[in-house]
Amino acid sequence: LAHASPFTALTYSIRIDALAAFFMLIISLGSLAASVYWYWYSGRDSHIRPGVFGFFYTLFIGCLYLVVMANNALFFLIAWEGMSLASYFLIVHEHHEHEHVRAGFLYILMTHLGTAFLAGALIVLGHAVGSYDFDVFRTFGADIEPFVRHSVLVAALIGLAIKAGAIPFHVWLPEAHPAAPSHVSALLSGVMLKMAMFMLIRFFFDFFGLPTEVWWGVIILILGSISALFGVLYALAQDDLKRLLAYSSVENIGIILMGIGTAGIFAGIGEGIYAGIALVAALFHSLNHAIFKGLLFMGAGAALQLTGVRTMERYGGLIRALPYTACLFLVGSLAIAGLPPLNGFASELLTFQALIVAVATSTLYLKALFVGSIGVLALTAGLAAAAVVKAYGMTFLARPRMDTALWNYRRGQESPTMLIGMGIAALLTGGLGLFADRVVGVLTDTVGSLGLGTHGMSHAFFTPMEYGMTIGGPLAVTMSFILLSLAVVLLFTYTVVQVWSGMRRESQGRVWACGAPVELPTFIGAEPRAEITSGGFSRTITMVFRSLVRMDERTTFAAGGAQRVDTAMQDVIRARGYIPVRQFFLYIATRVRAMQNGNVNLYLLYMFVTLCLLLIVAL
Repeated sequence: LAHASPFTALTYSIRIDALAAFFMLIISLGSLAASVYWYWYSGRDSHIRPGVFGFFYTLFIGCLYLVVMANNALFFLIAWEGMSLASYFLIVHEHHEHEHVRAGFLYILMTHLGTAFLAGALIVLGHAVGSYDFDVFRTFGADIEPFVRHSVLVAALIGLAIKAGAIPFHVWLPEAHPAAPSHVSALLSGVMLKMAMFMLIRFFFDFFGLPTEVWWGVIILILGSISALFGVLYALAQDDLKRLLAYSSVENIGIILMGIGTAGIFAGIGEGIYAGIALVAALFHSLNHAIFKGLLFMGAGAALQLTGVRTMERYGGLIRALPYTACLFLVGSLAIAGLPPLNGFASELLTFQALIVAVATSTLYLKALFVGSIGVLALTAGLAAAAVVKAYGMTFLARPRMDTALWNYRRGQESPTMLIGMGIAALLTGGLGLFADRVVGVLTDTVGSLGLGTHGMSHAFFTPMEYGMTIGGPLAVTMSFILLSLAVVLLFTYTVVQVWSGMRRESQGRVWACGAPVELPTFIGAEPRAEITSGGFSRTITMVFRSLVRMDERTTFAAGGAQRVDTAMQDVIRARGYIPVRQFFLYIATRVRAMQNGNVNLYLLYMFVTLCLLLIVAL
């Protein structure tokens, strides 16, 4: 669909191909669950003004759709900027919190830096082919000079990596996503970050045809590996539940980039079918992450509404007040940990398959790269499991760490609409895992529309369902998934029964509290300070990676010789990269400020000198 306006800047063109339709599906599913969830969530937050918030919320979702449908560079940039501005106003909507305003400023600064690179890439490409229409890019993009093409790809990769929050451009993401209302955080992490992945695929697999330079895929694969590893390490070290989930998004963006990079390498060496396998894995994980990360952010929002805080150190025992939320949050936790039969397992398995196949078909130096990437992905999966165990255990299990009288509502008052929103995401999480073979079949058609070979792709790799069929047939597969599902249900049921039975039993006795036997009330059972803390849970792992994750410890002594150790994670990239740059510019600004002394005669002298310099340059 195209429209020609008398004003060139207002010309727009819309195109919905298979790739755009797939990302529209991601937007639709993510916004459906979040919007149902928001119906009651907004009523509980007195700081949300429904009229203003609803306007920017609707504008944000509308711009998401326009981004994937746009077929003209100028129209795309308008939609991209609308998406960025609308999300900024959603982040700073609760502007009474200084932290939210600060996070919004950092977000708008970084997102406009990314937009500048992306706009530069589109403008240079449009000038090279003589049009800003994406169809012209596809027709003549492969014929432009290599230097121009590489310049466009460099600018596009930097701009989209900033928008996606990939390492080392991630500094805005753990600040902005926790500051937004929880259902907006679900859309920011689950959906908006995927718009960068969408355009990355457009640039590298659509505008210039299939990539021919292997080293572009290598760069993206390395970028994804670094993002996955650093993202999960930073997530594991967090005490703020929403910041943990935000850093986890950096990790999952890294996994998606690993799939895209592997696809680029395969396309560069002429293995179209295997490139399709890797790109299917990346697209599948994009969909899965949008679903289970939205579910987890919505569960975190329920905990925030109950307690009024985001710190896991003050959580504990929330399963008593939020039993259904705890059950749904467990589904998302198992999915993000990559456990079968949920969707996270299926897409991570496909990513592993693509990397394993790459080891067998690539040259020596690429073999070493893929083996290293497999190790990084395996390590990331293990650390991700530890991170979600920490998140779920510290939040919902054990005893309350804060006065339950401060809770905003009591057990049995969970919102039906919030549960419905989370339930939609939980059902999709299970369904996409159980029927992964059907989803992969659809995605093969999607990557086929980009020119990647799909003939015989279904025989070139196995999905979890197909693998089971090669071993024991359809009946064995069905029984296996039923048994796995029953095992998950029984495990959770056992946990809930044990917690509830512990609440109903009335007993009182001497307990072990760090070497000091004390008499405690029945309801408490143990002092909260005797429970393992969030920092204590992850300290052993973070100390192993202390060269990558810097932990600052502060020891304080209270009356009677009691000792308290507080730990805080320091983002090494931000501390050693961004903060020195900020200090340098502040130093320059302080020096330049001396020129502004209020003397009009001096200002006139500045103008005279400037005019003289311009005349000299002009001559």
